Amino acid sequence: MASSPSSSETAAKGEKVNAPYGSWKSPITADVVSGASKGLGGISVDGDGRLIWLESRPNESGRSVLVNEAEKPGDEPLDITPKELSVRTLCQEYGGGAFAISGDSLIFSNYKDQRLYKQSLCLKNSPPLPITPDYGGPSVCYADGVFDSRFGRYVTVRKDRRENSLNPTTMVVAVGLGEKDIQEPKVLISGNDFYAFPRMDAKGGKIAWIEWGHPNMPWDRAELWVGYISEAGDIYKRVCVAGRDPKHVESPTEPKWSPNGELFFITDRQNGFWNLYKWIESTNEVQPLYPLNAEFARPLWVFGMNSYEVIQSDEQKTLIACSYRQRGRSHLAIIDVLQSSLSLLDIPFTDLQDITSGNNCLYVEGASGVLPTSVAKVTFNDEKSEVIDFQIIWSSSPDSLKYESYFSLPELIEFPTEVAGQNAYAYFYPPSNHVYQASQEEKPPLLLESHGGPTSETRGVLNLSIQYWTSRGWAFVDVNYGGSTGYGREFRERLLGRWGIVDVDDCCSCAKFLVESGKVDGNRLCITGGSAGGYTTLAALAFRETFKAGASLYGVADLNMLRAETHKFESHYLDNLVGSEKDFYERSPINSVEKFSCPIILFQGLEDKVVPPDQARKIYAALKQKGLPVALVEYEGEQHGFRKAENIKFTLEQQMLFFARLLESLSPGRRRSNRNPGSTGPWLLHRHPQKQLLRETVTAPYGSWKSPFTADVVSGASKSLGGISVGGDGRLLWLESRPDESGRSVLVKEPEKPGDEPVDITPKEFAVRTLCQEYGGGAFSISGDTLVFSNYEDQRLYKQSLHLKDSPPLPITPDYGGPSVCYADGVFDSRFGRYVAIREDRRDSSSSPTTMVVAIGLGEKDIQEPKAFISGNDFYAFPRMDPEGEKMAWIEWGHPNMPWDKAELWVGYISEAGYGD
Repeated sequence: MASSPSSSETAAKGEKVNAPYGSWKSPITADVVSGASKGLGGISVDGDGRLIWLESRPNESGRSVLVNEAEKPGDEPLDITPKELSVRTLCQEYGGGAFAISGDSLIFSNYKDQRLYKQSLCLKNSPPLPITPDYGGPSVCYADGVFDSRFGRYVTVRKDRRENSLNPTTMVVAVGLGEKDIQEPKVLISGNDFYAFPRMDAKGGKIAWIEWGHPNMPWDRAELWVGYISEAGDIYKRVCVAGRDPKHVESPTEPKWSPNGELFFITDRQNGFWNLYKWIESTNEVQPLYPLNAEFARPLWVFGMNSYEVIQSDEQKTLIACSYRQRGRSHLAIIDVLQSSLSLLDIPFTDLQDITSGNNCLYVEGASGVLPTSVAKVTFNDEKSEVIDFQIIWSSSPDSLKYESYFSLPELIEFPTEVAGQNAYAYFYPPSNHVYQASQEEKPPLLLESHGGPTSETRGVLNLSIQYWTSRGWAFVDVNYGGSTGYGREFRERLLGRWGIVDVDDCCSCAKFLVESGKVDGNRLCITGGSAGGYTTLAALAFRETFKAGASLYGVADLNMLRAETHKFESHYLDNLVGSEKDFYERSPINSVEKFSCPIILFQGLEDKVVPPDQARKIYAALKQKGLPVALVEYEGEQHGFRKAENIKFTLEQQMLFFARLLESLSPGRRRSNRNPGSTGPWLLHRHPQKQLLRETVTAPYGSWKSPFTADVVSGASKSLGGISVGGDGRLLWLESRPDESGRSVLVKEPEKPGDEPVDITPKEFAVRTLCQEYGGGAFSISGDTLVFSNYEDQRLYKQSLHLKDSPPLPITPDYGGPSVCYADGVFDSRFGRYVAIREDRRDSSSSPTTMVVAIGLGEKDIQEPKAFISGNDFYAFPRMDPEGEKMAWIEWGHPNMPWDKAELWVGYISEAGYGD
């Protein structure tokens, strides 16, 4: 029998392989997507005129690194950030503006401790040095800073959680750059809820900034101020430039001083679009540079945006290079301020983000349908009227072009909404694979994405995550529903008071439009989204019947819970987007679980401060109780959005697997009209209950067999053991970690009577786990009815009574403002009424912590600093007291040995004062 040709052989002959949509093979794998896409966190130029960029690397667990453009063509770019550091700020949770450069001096925020560091770019072996105080943890963070050469300081936004983590204070402060001891930053501007864009003029005599207060978001209403700086470095006079005029509702942003002292900024005061303006200082008036129904700025979600640059400023001419967005496409242009004219520049990018001025050039961050996010060097002619060279310096995915034959190009579509006369927009990506084709009778399945924000915009650029779907035979559409940015204030404000209605209606209208246009299969519509897009996904599945399945990534299920738990920046965001208490309740998917009828998969980061994990857990539990097919994937160490390559990969693969099951059940020729596949889950359609009952063997290929050992069974069944001990009454106590409680570790006591249930000892707000030596162990100890344990979140030791059931655990070690000090392997010393334990202290150095044996008082007095008992070596373990408390044994070892290579056993004799001899 002759074998049929393979797909590769057929493709080599120029013929396409006939295969159903959704079944096509593609080289754009989840590994390619997760490993190829580096993120860009900002660009700048050093004293030599060379580009410096901040890139996040999924294959380094999302670490953010500053990189310097190569000195010579052909050389490799040079990492500036030492391996033990990561450049990222947690200001306003979304960060941005994490570094600034002036000449050869670099200031950056380090992710782990959130302190600012100063680094020399010309002294390669000079380590970064901290310039802000150490508060014992990342409780204070900084962003959006600029150098102030007049006073030798760094002016920056500071967010301070020390007094209240839910309502931190934000202000503009000045940080000294001298070589003296680190000082507390000096407060320059305070009193409002939020600040951004502190910008000094060239002489250091004036400072401009943006500020706003609750309940507004910065794109609703904000104010631009100018402050005049005294000889002492203080602000002695303030002028509001924009935002307080009752005739205008506006949101100014991005102030910038020209070299000769003119102040430019962007606002939406006249036509509802963010346009460029100039401040007339003598009359405190503003004038537009070139009015246009286009957006010259983006919403202020992150710090440090830079949408324009003053590239010439003299008596003859003032030229501004800028980017603007109009009808789904970005443009690069030059505005002649004196002539009030605009000239377009022709470059391959169709989407632009930040721009930075270089030596007779611009460095432009952009992308297109075939170019991933990149940084290009754009060189002008002498008149700065046209581009004479365009060179890609950095690419987020440099290998992506080898997959170009598989790319689906975005098509901007405009579709009617539920409101007569109103349209919305989307980018449609048809299935594309040069090897495959489907039959003419079949229409492709559709995956619709709803973007986050919701005050944001999706853009039609090369995204390998999208190409992952389209190259396998899926159609994909990315929707800019009413409320999105990029189309002016009127379009942006469609969502006010109507979140959960307008966005949901527009997504459903878009899917309907594509079905009626003959582009997709109306029976195979799926929806996905992250954050606010996750909320739209859940709301669409709860309140509409358009889609057959959905995937929510860190999405919102309970609007009231989000309002109560989210961070300060967005704590009043929902007041404007939702409306009344009734609206909050009725538009929360968690309150309409009975309306869900199709499969859902949820993905959540466990360190998410924007949309806390309880959102996903709550809707998961409710849908599971209803009996719907639902899955929840949680990631330790991930925040709002996934940064680690392995998690990006797993998320993409699990979405494909989840939707592919549905696709298979709903493919033409396989549909069953007598029931809704969404009601029981697509995989239930392929069981063979009659054969199972008769114990017949089903013939099926290896690797395709169905099994009751599901991932739910595996993940939910396997508790692990972290130690055992015996209480004063002789009953067993054990430490168990529970996967179904996100790995929380709980001490449990054997029941008093046979047949009774074991009793949890650890209160629900605690988890018993130590981070000592990273691998932990020895997290608790018991003597009679007294328990001492390490709490995971703050790593402090707590004392708890085992016979007083309502007695809460009380801390016995100091609070250092974070988990910088941890304890393990402790024992009770009854002679001196203390607890002897190993302590690992990261306060001075996170990369080289000190380890010692310490003694901790167990009295009822105020908590004292533990006494150092044994120190001097690199590591210690097994401190053990004899019954009389007169001698102590321990193990110690030092570098380069591991404890199983070479270690020492010591015995110490304890004096009457409690110290060893």
